[in-house]
Amino acid sequence: MGSTFWVTCSSSTVISTTYSIRRGASNKTTAGKKRSSYTLQASSASLTLATSNPFDVKPVPFERVNTGLYGGMVGSLAIAPGTPTAIYAGTPAGVFKSTNGGGTWSLASFGHPGEAGLVVVDPKTPANVYTVPSMGSGEWGYGGSYFAAKSTNAGAAWRSVGQDVGSGQIGALVIDPVNPAILYAGGPLGLFKSTNGGESWATLSFSGYACYALAIDPVTTSTLYAFGYDQTNQQAKGIFKSTNSGGSWTAINNPALTTSDLYIGELYATPAAVFASTRANKLFRSIDGGATWTQSASGGSVLAYAPSQISRVYLGASLTVAVSTDGGATFGSPVEIGGRLEVASPYALAVDPTDANHVFAATEGGVYVSTNGGTTWTFSSIGINIPELAAVAMDPATPGTIIVGGLWFLATIVPTFALLWRRLHDVNLSGRYVLLALIPTVGWLFLLLFTLLPSNRGGARFDQPPSTPAPRRRPA
Repeated sequence: MGSTFWVTCSSSTVISTTYSIRRGASNKTTAGKKRSSYTLQASSASLTLATSNPFDVKPVPFERVNTGLYGGMVGSLAIAPGTPTAIYAGTPAGVFKSTNGGGTWSLASFGHPGEAGLVVVDPKTPANVYTVPSMGSGEWGYGGSYFAAKSTNAGAAWRSVGQDVGSGQIGALVIDPVNPAILYAGGPLGLFKSTNGGESWATLSFSGYACYALAIDPVTTSTLYAFGYDQTNQQAKGIFKSTNSGGSWTAINNPALTTSDLYIGELYATPAAVFASTRANKLFRSIDGGATWTQSASGGSVLAYAPSQISRVYLGASLTVAVSTDGGATFGSPVEIGGRLEVASPYALAVDPTDANHVFAATEGGVYVSTNGGTTWTFSSIGINIPELAAVAMDPATPGTIIVGGLWFLATIVPTFALLWRRLHDVNLSGRYVLLALIPTVGWLFLLLFTLLPSNRGGARFDQPPSTPAPRRRPA
């Protein structure tokens, strides 16, 4: 008999192939009954793209039973200049794109070589989009599967670039806003520069240090700022500045940046100031190109300014975003982004280039948007589904029911339910009563009462094998 098997390769690609199940030779068991062997044999030479649905029976779709699978970790955001309704999100599942200002999202990772850490859009040719696999020093955690990726058709298709310098977990990327053919990238192998839109890269002299944070002056684009880290001695070297497009670098750590402050998390440059956030969640600001630094009273880790109103600066910290209307000199009271449990500190902020009040936040729980300058926030991740699945289980009593879980599900819920199932058997109750846990409060109370019942030997036992009758002997 023949059967068609389906394999889902991505959110939009389904591949099928046909197999036949052949019955083999029969043999006799000790009970005298015939037993047949079966083999699974492919009847097609290769997998083919499925263009129709030839199922003989109606397929049963998966049902989402946990809203935690909706949304997911988003590490970076980039808005296309000139088309602010086009937004890109870098995630562990690749690149997602919205064409309606974050209203809905779809996966835009055809040909993308892996995870997407930072996303950068060409300010003059928005169809050119770049990604690197990590963010900062790798706390985004992706590894170096590729150096960088490039799309020349607004995310419709991607290809790897930078093979000439290998991978090395690139986690910093900036583009020259005046001459977008020039890009700078940083990672554990140092600093790199491309002058042809990322097609090839040259290594810059950076004292042999790794570079995990980069910023480019949006006005004087030959001026760059970089965070240097000594990989050999595992020492942070602080902030360096170049005024000749990366040709040479000078340390600009003044006494305001103590030894403990040299481990920089992020660097940002606005037309009026330079900002450095440290791994200790301190924020420093310089209005003289890094000659002197002043620590802000507000702590934070990520920052973005409004291109249409450069005095408007947004600062993201744990669960919140604060707003400055004086170029980052002071910040107002922080506002909580949202009430979803999976929301953590913002990973990135992005401001609409045409509307200073329209700002997006990338968080562990998805994308949030504010249309009133950060006063209130709304969840805006429809279409972004990044469950980080790690476990699959089948209900033994109903084999058609398959449960798929994530890392947290695997580490906590599965062991708990397993113990409850066994305890229910010990008191001579069906293990299915564990499903009472799906009923808030009341269901758990019933489960607690059941587990407090005394053990009943009439129930299913797990501490000894079931008794079996002795085999009969055939008469001599």
